[in-house]
Amino acid sequence: MINNIKQLESSPIARTNMVKLGLSSIDTVRQLLRSDSNLYQVDFGYRYFQKEHGERYDQFYKRLHVEVKHLIRRNLCLDDKQDVKYELTNLGKGYYAYFFLNHAFKVGSQEHIELESRISELIAKLRESGSLNKLVEGLFSLRIKMALLEKTSDIFETEASYFNSEIYLNARYSALKGAKKGKGIIEAFKLSVYASEQNELAFNLHKNKFLVNVSNELRVNLDDESIWFNTVSGKQDVNRKLDARDSKLLFFKDRSLYGESQAYTLNVVMSMVQKCLEQADISHQEITFQATHEVDSFSTDLDASLSNQLYVVESSSCFTDTQRMSFTERLQETFPRAEFISSTEVNKIANSDHKCSFLVLNPVNEGKNNSIHSSNEQKSSDEFSGFWQAFEQYQKDPSDSWDLYTNLKLNRLESWLKESPFNAPLQGMNIDSKLLADLDYIEELKNDAEANYEQDLSNFRSKLRKCINSLDTKFKRVKTELWFKESLLTLKRIESFPHTSGRYTAFYVRAPKYNDMLVSHVEVKLDGESAIIVSNGVIMGDDDWVKAEYPELERVAKFFDGSFYLYDHQNDVLLTSYTSGRVPKIIGSASFDSVEWYLHQEDEKHSFENKGDSFNNYLITRTYKTDKNVLPYYLVQGRSKSDPLAKSNKLKHHRIYLMPHKEGLYYLVTHAQPANATIAKQNLIENLILWDANGDQVEPFNHPLTGAFLNSFTLDMLKSGESSKSSIFIKLAKLLIEN
Repeated sequence: MINNIKQLESSPIARTNMVKLGLSSIDTVRQLLRSDSNLYQVDFGYRYFQKEHGERYDQFYKRLHVEVKHLIRRNLCLDDKQDVKYELTNLGKGYYAYFFLNHAFKVGSQEHIELESRISELIAKLRESGSLNKLVEGLFSLRIKMALLEKTSDIFETEASYFNSEIYLNARYSALKGAKKGKGIIEAFKLSVYASEQNELAFNLHKNKFLVNVSNELRVNLDDESIWFNTVSGKQDVNRKLDARDSKLLFFKDRSLYGESQAYTLNVVMSMVQKCLEQADISHQEITFQATHEVDSFSTDLDASLSNQLYVVESSSCFTDTQRMSFTERLQETFPRAEFISSTEVNKIANSDHKCSFLVLNPVNEGKNNSIHSSNEQKSSDEFSGFWQAFEQYQKDPSDSWDLYTNLKLNRLESWLKESPFNAPLQGMNIDSKLLADLDYIEELKNDAEANYEQDLSNFRSKLRKCINSLDTKFKRVKTELWFKESLLTLKRIESFPHTSGRYTAFYVRAPKYNDMLVSHVEVKLDGESAIIVSNGVIMGDDDWVKAEYPELERVAKFFDGSFYLYDHQNDVLLTSYTSGRVPKIIGSASFDSVEWYLHQEDEKHSFENKGDSFNNYLITRTYKTDKNVLPYYLVQGRSKSDPLAKSNKLKHHRIYLMPHKEGLYYLVTHAQPANATIAKQNLIENLILWDANGDQVEPFNHPLTGAFLNSFTLDMLKSGESSKSSIFIKLAKLLIEN
């Protein structure tokens, strides 16, 4: 049922970020509340906190933490200058529990009896609401954070830092060039703990980035607002938080840099997790990933020539005259028939009969991450990480005006909802400081009589070649996006689609907290060679409305934001694919302790260097050999040059690893490129589930719908030289709402 599937023999066992607990939630809570010391025990309180009208969320949480710290200090008889460590857990409906360490109560004492009574009361309250897992989450989060604060000073370069119930691990300091002495950047991982209702614990790290100053004080004043890091460069006091999307803290680094990576930090955390569970006498088992099969059916070279007339719109002044000339020259190489128009002409041309597409050039202000901006002075573009956030703001206040591209997309989505679709493809292209700097350098070298332009052009390592390649890649991605949108909206057909037949409808759901859902649908008929778009559209409504419009979705118990569904008309089966806190993430090998390996490697390295010798016996490398592979399924052997899927005779990876389990089918899509010494982001495992007409789960492994879905993944669809992490079906459905 699944094309090009291959059974795997003796595939590696990968360590993940999850453990399965052997006790019930109530027994786990009792064990976590049990004192392991004659000196202290876990205590707690809970109360209702209400966000005031007009209060920002950052102000609300600041006030919440101040009040919680005051309550804990009063309970422990501490003055306001003494620090406290605690864990704060949102129990839902405005209630928050806070857990902290108190002096041990003598068994049978009044304090001990009152604590037992409060524990029973809270357990009963949370059992009734079905959120007992929140209690497990908070209690274990306190334990693991206290353990990490105490025992990781020898494992990380910078000792762990703690602030407002949050712990920061593996912090890295770098000085700011040209800035005032002492000013720099701290990058660190923030730990979060998730407990499921199925007695699982999951641990995740989130990248954080701060602007810091050196503190000359012996101790930072405690004002309930200061974060500080005690690095080898001195005590660093946080000035403000920065956007961490461009963080240098990568998921994986080999050799001596492995200790700076997220994978290493997660392995440290998971080793500490097991020790904490053993101390609490809680039976548990690591959740691992071991693929049984792999699939290599990727659709390649779908990208074809454009059919529509392309109009280029410069939303506002993006370039100097020289930059515009250079940009236009490169634009014409990719889009020979492109024609520049003013923003006032867009609607007139879009409403005409001839087929057209629009490319909007969007200026990105210095220090911003995207071009989205609103006229609302209280909102900055930092708050809009994508179009969906802008749409949510638009729903709150339709009177706001937006940048041209965002405004066009908002109008188009409104048109879809009114069943009068704006079928002209829209594509944006951000004109940021890097692109402008590349244009400037190209022109500078062209006009410099002493520079050897042609020689630099032929040298693939030259700065000129890198600038040109960067621009070419950007234009190539824009062209691919435009081609895909033309196929959906104008041609209503995609050639060379995966070789399967059937009729399917793809659904994509955006579900905001306080508004009705948006649901897009795209019906596709496959004839074995191409895909014909039968119908498409977007609706808005609540659960009942959506299920009335699409009866096939009635078998879905609850819709989640960002969820995807694929309906097989012939077999009357519905598929969903998702990742969540309950889906494991690969962090390393289960065959050996990579933390111990790394620390041993570094000790040996220092010993060699102290003797004046060079060291090359690295244990942490990007080898794909099973007995030494520290990151299975990421670091794998490239394809042979004779493999038809090794494009351009380059060694590349592109595989989908499959692992059936009792609740569905886990799958992991690998990158197409050979593994580098560094891996920037973690590839997410997804879970695939099928439901029949009665809403009962169907075994997915051999079902034809699973094959149609897995064979719809693409190579070189969105990013040059990579595997798309989503199928063409997902891309089609998402496009109507978000792009």
